[in-house]
Amino acid sequence: RQAGLSADVAELAALQTLRQTLFEVHSRYYDALRAQELLRVNQSQVDRASTILEQTKERVRLRDAAAKDILQAEADLLNARASLLASQIQVETTVTALKAILGFPNNQELTLVQVRPEEAKPLEISLADALSAGLKARPDLESNRRRIESQKATVRLAKMDSMAEWTLGANVRKSFGDSVFDTSQLVFNVSIPLFDGARSKNVLRGAELNLQSSEATLEQSERDASAEIETAYRQYTQNLRRLEASRLALRAAELNFQAASEARAAGAGNLIEVLTAQVTLVTAESNFVAAYYDTLISDVRFRLAVGQAMPGE
Repeated sequence: RQAGLSADVAELAALQTLRQTLFEVHSRYYDALRAQELLRVNQSQVDRASTILEQTKERVRLRDAAAKDILQAEADLLNARASLLASQIQVETTVTALKAILGFPNNQELTLVQVRPEEAKPLEISLADALSAGLKARPDLESNRRRIESQKATVRLAKMDSMAEWTLGANVRKSFGDSVFDTSQLVFNVSIPLFDGARSKNVLRGAELNLQSSEATLEQSERDASAEIETAYRQYTQNLRRLEASRLALRAAELNFQAASEARAAGAGNLIEVLTAQVTLVTAESNFVAAYYDTLISDVRFRLAVGQAMPGE
């Protein structure tokens, strides 16, 4: 019984390790994709800033704008290029981290396939049901429960060792013909530990204390798991609302920048309005990218928290 429980503990621990690894793969993959998307956003910002600078120079040449506006446009372009360089570093860092979890050679190129945007759906389970299901299904908690059962067997063995032991054996020796050497015997032996230096008593006490420690550890692990499940549940729910809000903000920022650019081109707007609209657009694009990939990661994190099979398992 104890050996079988130990095998179950090892198998459940391996399953939890597998799921943790798969979560890290998903998380780092999405982080790498997020970095690439933000790089695209910053590249677009550089392109827009370059266009604005050229437009500003043309307006100054036509004496339709003050020469100082060129300084503002140049500063905006330089800031955009600095942000682009930072994004490039972030892409390299996230891809390297992904290679590490995949065991992928660092000297080889790793091409990532963009995730096709899908409509994120609300969770079809209440928080109370998620807590109940997660505490039952998580392999790490079940592994702890099997370990406790194994330690209970250890306590039983220790009790047996501290008590009297008996053995009963029968033996018959019979030849083909009558013989004086034919024998039979029934042996009953009893072993009583009269004095062993309190060894068996202390072994039993140690086994009982180990069992109590494991039971307390399981109780705390269940509390930690409940906190993880609730946090993952609320994160996914909040990220859904955040994703929708950032999508609306992005659409509004795109319309605003388009209007400001057209007004500037027609001579009805000024440089500050265009630059402000561009900053708003970049912020909206960055917020949307962050919200989208945070939602994907929170979905996988929730699966891990409630003990569901991971994608790829």
